[in-house]
Amino acid sequence: MMLQDSNKKTLNSAAEWLKKSDGLASFARRQQQDQALKTFLTKHIEDLQQFQDDFYIASTEEKKLCLHTSSALVASQLRLHQNLILQELQSEAAWKGSFTKLKVMVRPNFKKELSVQKKLPQISAETSSMLEQNAENIDHPELKRALQKLARQGRPNAK
Repeated sequence: MMLQDSNKKTLNSAAEWLKKSDGLASFARRQQQDQALKTFLTKHIEDLQQFQDDFYIASTEEKKLCLHTSSALVASQLRLHQNLILQELQSEAAWKGSFTKLKVMVRPNFKKELSVQKKLPQISAETSSMLEQNAENIDHPELKRALQKLARQGRPNAK
């Protein structure tokens, strides 16, 4: 009985592995198709060769080719050439009838660290003192607070 349970678990895990590997194989095929499509586009449309590293194929569903880029300039160039792109795809036997619409989206790169706070330049103690004196003579409350805050940056241990 215990041996049968162990065999069932092994078979179940093997079946799950096969499902996952089929998913991975499907993913790998999709990546190869996307790369082949991108290579075709950059090879057949001269104006796109300079942008070959600046866009990628996001999806190819429902006869719609969706391209993403992080640059508005590249997006404009892709949109400008969309009719030519679709014509070239229609003329190629491998892609004929595959796409009837092209969508280009700008997707900014978020690789930059957004949480890094910029350090303000240090000001001298003399400048700090001058800002503090000017702040005392100003009636506008928001401007006064801003000058006082700026003046504190010149003083050590001021917050």
